[in-house]
Parts: sequence; structure tokens; C-alpha cells
Amino acid sequence: MYDIIIIGAGVSEIFTAYTLIHENKNLRIKIIEKGKTLENRVCPIKSNLKNCLNCDICNKFMGFGGMGRSEGKYNYTNDFGGYLGKIIGDKKALKYMDEVDKILCKFGGDKAPFYSTENITLRKKVEKHGFRLLTTKTRHLGTKLSLEILNKMHEVLKDKIDICFEKDIKR
Repeated sequence: MYDIIIIGAGVSEIFTAYTLIHENKNLRIKIIEKGKTLENRVCPIKSNLKNCLNCDICNKFMGFGGMGRSEGKYNYTNDFGGYLGKIIGDKKALKYMDEVDKILCKFGGDKAPFYSTENITLRKKVEKHGFRLLTTKTRHLGTKLSLEILNKMHEVLKDKIDICFEKDIKR
């Protein structure tokens, strides 16, 4: 019997589980993931997408870490990437993004510095013509650091929650 069952083990689900176990250590949590464990997420053709085998479950995109395994790019913005800011308010959404970054840094994410795409001169130019320039604060971990962080997070989570891999939810 579980208090919470999380479907999928992508970046959002991993951070959700991590946050939940730190807010309430007595919660019984289970993650059910269609893909494979982090160490078993290897593309059978060694990332040569020209000859993709169209696997039913793509190891590059599914499994522990989801897309965050690939390049580890975290964008902290309400300008693009979803509607969270519209649903809960921009300030609250940015506060949650900051909380995600603090967790990320706890596991070594601070090795990759922030950068910003803000360009005031360009923004002013595009606004003159009725356009809006999308900007973000980004922490780009790269594949190697991303894998290190996901491994560390898995080490913490595996002893505190149940994670089932290669399980497809039908209903």
C-alpha cells in the first residue's frame, strides 16, 4: 500500500519524489516507469539517429531521468516551456523553479554556472516591431554532469521509495 504513486521517472517526477520524501519521511511512495534504469539506458546503435531502430521504448528518451539524461539543460523561465506561470502565477512558478535549482545544486549542479539569454538591446529592437523576445536563465549541465546528478539522486531515492522499471501502465 502506497500513499503516492508517481507515473514516470522523468526529471519532474524525480524532483517531485525527492521533495515529497524530504517534506514527509513517512510517506510510502512508488514510481512506475516504462523505461529502463539509468545504467541500462543505452541506445543499441550508439546514438546514430540516422539509423534509428525505432525501438518501442527508446532508451535515449525514456527511463530514469527522462530527457534530462541527454544534455541536462534547465531553463528557469515563464516565457516558454509550459503554462505553469499562467496557472499558479509567474512569481510562484519562479519560486518553484528556484527550489528545483537548489535541489539540483545539492547534487552538484552548481558546477555548471547560470547564463542568461537576456539581451536588452535586441529586446528593444524587436519590441519596436511588435514582437516579444523570449528569455531564460539557464543552467546547462551537459550529459556527463547530468548523469552524475541523476545517479546521485537515484542513490538517495532507491532506499526511500520503491521504483519499478519496464512496467507499462495500461489503465
